[in-house]
Amino acid sequence: MITDPDAEVIALSPRSLLATNRFVCEVCNKGFQREQNLQLHRRGHNLPWKLKQKNPEEVRRRVYVCPEPTCVHHDPSRALGDLTGIKKHFCRKHGEKRWKCDKCSKRYAVQSDWKAHSKICGTREYRCDCGTLFSRYYYLMHPIHRSTGVIQSIHEWAIIAHVIINRLAFPELGFRVRDVS
Repeated sequence: MITDPDAEVIALSPRSLLATNRFVCEVCNKGFQREQNLQLHRRGHNLPWKLKQKNPEEVRRRVYVCPEPTCVHHDPSRALGDLTGIKKHFCRKHGEKRWKCDKCSKRYAVQSDWKAHSKICGTREYRCDCGTLFSRYYYLMHPIHRSTGVIQSIHEWAIIAHVIINRLAFPELGFRVRDVS
């Protein structure tokens, strides 16, 4: 929900959201994502440059809507609050996944997501005594492996432990431990 009803709602095209270098130097054709970076670069060519100064009276909050009509962020009441946020959202949810992990082949649309994944991919492995490999401890401890649907031995031990705890806690109920191996 927009907290500021006076916020300016901006709808950018998919092309402009995917553009990497919107501002290009006319001398050397180097591209920049921000106009201020181009202006600072122009100083190196001894060209006239001027950084924009924000007028405090003109400052108006901006929110950005997703150009995809079926997206929840297409609605101005669910707009995102900054340009970087809407760019990453559009790439993640609606863009081409150009970066692929060499280890697990998972694909990413945002390069920073791919880089973060690449740093930890394969470092967190949890192996069950049945040989199944999991990326998260939770999946290892889940009573039924998601890939096979079969209860494995380490999980059966957890059930036995639960029965023993109940037997010790409630001896009057007469719980009996049975062999499940």
